[in-house]
Amino acid sequence: MAYDICGLGTLAADVILMLDALPQKDSFCMVHHTEMQPGGSGTNAVVQAARLGSRCAYLGTVGDDAEGRLVRSSLEEEGVDASHVYVRPGERTTRTEIAVDRRGDKCIFLIMEDAFFKLRLNPDDRALIRDAKVFFTDLLPGWAAMSGVREAFYGDQKIAVSLEVGLGLFAEMGVTEGQIRESLGAAHLVVPCRDAVRDLTGTDDPVRAAKKMRDYCDGAIVMTRGEEGSWAFMPDGGIFHTPAYEVETVDTTGAGDSFMGALMHAYLVREEPIEKALQFASACAALTCTGLGARYRPPEGYPEL
Repeated sequence: MAYDICGLGTLAADVILMLDALPQKDSFCMVHHTEMQPGGSGTNAVVQAARLGSRCAYLGTVGDDAEGRLVRSSLEEEGVDASHVYVRPGERTTRTEIAVDRRGDKCIFLIMEDAFFKLRLNPDDRALIRDAKVFFTDLLPGWAAMSGVREAFYGDQKIAVSLEVGLGLFAEMGVTEGQIRESLGAAHLVVPCRDAVRDLTGTDDPVRAAKKMRDYCDGAIVMTRGEEGSWAFMPDGGIFHTPAYEVETVDTTGAGDSFMGALMHAYLVREEPIEKALQFASACAALTCTGLGARYRPPEGYPEL
């Protein structure tokens, strides 16, 4: 196969706003620094996997604006095949505005614009998915993501699904709970955020939530809980907990994306045992938190598997 991972999911330009503290209701705050960086949870995860050695490609749509040029060029610079990231003339690229305080806490504002939702898979896109060992998606944009999951399922690719938002926000973007459950049922690896877990199961407890998700999800279910570490619930009933690594946090933006990319690289591409893959992903995520931006890469690089 030409690629280890083919990704289809969110892509964006991130506008980072550095503050002393996140604002309260009806209050003011001073922005001390701003900068634009490439972002989007889907592209962030694939870029992390590419940095670690996976051969990656990406599917998506951007506008012919500065943000779109940034998104596309950043993928190319990281060695990700961006030939299937299509530019739509006259349309705008998705961007996020991320307010980060001096403790590393954040608030994220999504500005979806119009280009992102225009992706429709053509025959070459479908062939790209089948030419990869792993198909990865965060289920956005919905129609294209569902088509990709089905293509990978019938092509016998491994499928990795992350859920980065709760079901309410998914619904606003046209993705139903039924579609989410269908996709999770096809996945070999599922990594849902806390909001999605709560919405799907009615509980925050990882063990109880995983038991409920087993009704429709046969793959490995991995849940992250920040400083509490991560849990993996395996199809054979095994449960593995990995503590979080302690670091001096600058910005937690992108930690989950870094974790996802490293986990796919270690567990699905390299086929390492889940315990080793979790430790590696946790270390990569922690290092991402030591600098500014979702794709921060520490000067010393990442640990070896």
